[in-house]
Amino acid sequence: AIELMADFDVLLLTSDAEGMPLVVLEAQSMGIPVVSTDVGCMGEINKYNFKEWELSKAKELLLSLTKNNISNKNGTKNSMAKFEKLERFLKSYYELMIGGNGMR
Repeated sequence: AIELMADFDVLLLTSDAEGMPLVVLEAQSMGIPVVSTDVGCMGEINKYNFKEWELSKAKELLLSLTKNNISNKNGTKNSMAKFEKLERFLKSYYELMIGGNGMR
């Protein structure tokens, strides 16, 4: 799936329920902006969200990201920054749980 995503201009996630979707993290790690329904943790890890009933907003976000290279580059930077911050947090959490203090 990652090979296919390399050709994406944007990822659209239209789930009505999510926790932390791996596909979004994969896309963000590749610098692909994500447009998503505002479910689960999407409000914390993604900039371009819409409510399930706001289809016109979803369309507006998609058009903005696909037609405007400046928005796309800025969105990519923001997505990458959030992904990198999350990645550092998860690494620290893992090190606390598994390493260092002798607790397992």
